[in-house]
Amino acid sequence: MRQPLSAGNRGGYARAVYARDYPSAYDYLSADDWKAVSREAFVAQYGSFEGVQLAVSRHLAGIIEFQNPQVAEVGDSATITFHVRVPDGNAPAVAAILDQASADGADTASLGAEVDALLRSGELLFLEGDQTFELKRTSGRWGVDLRLREAALVTLTAGVQAGLPWKFEPLQTSARLLPGDRILAQYRVKNLSNQTLTGKADEDTFPETLADKLYFYQCFCMIQLTLAPGEEQTLSVVVALTEPLATDQKELQVHYDFYPIEAFPDSEEGMHESKGTQGTEGTAGTPP
Repeated sequence: MRQPLSAGNRGGYARAVYARDYPSAYDYLSADDWKAVSREAFVAQYGSFEGVQLAVSRHLAGIIEFQNPQVAEVGDSATITFHVRVPDGNAPAVAAILDQASADGADTASLGAEVDALLRSGELLFLEGDQTFELKRTSGRWGVDLRLREAALVTLTAGVQAGLPWKFEPLQTSARLLPGDRILAQYRVKNLSNQTLTGKADEDTFPETLADKLYFYQCFCMIQLTLAPGEEQTLSVVVALTEPLATDQKELQVHYDFYPIEAFPDSEEGMHESKGTQGTEGTAGTPP
């Protein structure tokens, strides 16, 4: 991007994020963000749509309107503010289309036609407001600057306590979060025994003094899990960083241990009941 605002990059990052097309969104980032986080880690952290669902969400993203751009440029830094009108990805009609797009045999053309029909009839609901992006120039190239170099590094680990012959591991071992960011952390668990077994997970955050900086939504640790012999499941929890960390405390570890249900700790201290389990994951239009 040779200029902070040009026909080639106007709204490109916002469209990609709305569409949950994070490989494309990464291409718009600043060189400093590229140094801080690899493409693979960035995509894994936020999760992207694929196939027909990606095609339909890109179609919706193409409807986004960017109005009244205001650019403020100082040296190698700039801000761009747009008034934005975006299709409401959580509106029932749009959510239903995206849900259909995730099904086997979904047809891109027919679902795109449904989106167009909503637009023509005036039934496509929009959200609107001002949105500002920070940009940074390196070697003549402008990129959206998320300041990922300043983000907290959250390491994800997992274990299994004695007496429970399960394999349990995170699918993503780390993520970088800025205040207000959230990620969908996923774990894979498998029963390695020839018996049906029940377990429950307990969470710890280290250092403990920073535990209140994280908030957990929809955690698999809230319920007991029963696995048949050889059964494997993917478990998830949404982790959010609620406030900034001190400059000398930018690393946290979130660790889950699965216990046999009969050996699960009696103490409820630090459990997610005290942290809450509210919140839902959006469809299209959920930026990092």
